[in-house]
Amino acid sequence: MYNLTFRKNNILILLIGIVLATLGWYCAFGMKEGVFWYKLAFAIIIVTLYALLFLRIPFKITYKSVLEGLVSAFILYMVFYMGNMLAPYIVDESHNQVGLIYEMGSGSSKVFIFILLFFVTSPGEEIFWRAFLQGGFTKHIGAFPAFLLVSIVYALVHIFSGNVMLTLAAFVAGIYWGLQYLLRKDVVANIVSHAFFSAFIFAVFPIN
Repeated sequence: MYNLTFRKNNILILLIGIVLATLGWYCAFGMKEGVFWYKLAFAIIIVTLYALLFLRIPFKITYKSVLEGLVSAFILYMVFYMGNMLAPYIVDESHNQVGLIYEMGSGSSKVFIFILLFFVTSPGEEIFWRAFLQGGFTKHIGAFPAFLLVSIVYALVHIFSGNVMLTLAAFVAGIYWGLQYLLRKDVVANIVSHAFFSAFIFAVFPIN
């Protein structure tokens, strides 16, 4: 468990972070110009650097954190695998929409996507969404309301994709990682989980 400290923490700083994320995810998902993975990486780097202006994170990697992260990633992958089979009964044309998610990054090599997701976007997202936003709002509105708020916002910024399945996937993943952080307060375990899950589901073992 990691005791994160804020150099400065107030509601305005957290709200500005949400605005930056909204703009970044709009550029990545809503704007057709440019390479998707470059745009997403740029957006995440910006919000991560913003978070690090106010956040001190003791990055001490332990075997326990890594193991918890690996188990967590495997469980979430299986949740998505089962969800993909059930999706046609919930959302019309769900498999086509899942295919469109993968097509957003078409043209980029799988090795590049793996490296980007594993080392850049996944760590950045957990630092920003969980350690910074969820941790920050916890100090103002309480742990459970902060978990719900950030999980909902995390899903909403994916609406710019126009893809129902992607938005639902973001909501499920946001709830999952948000709950993990709520219970463990271990940002390293969250990073490991997010990194392995995202890199493998997009670049190694796609579910569709």
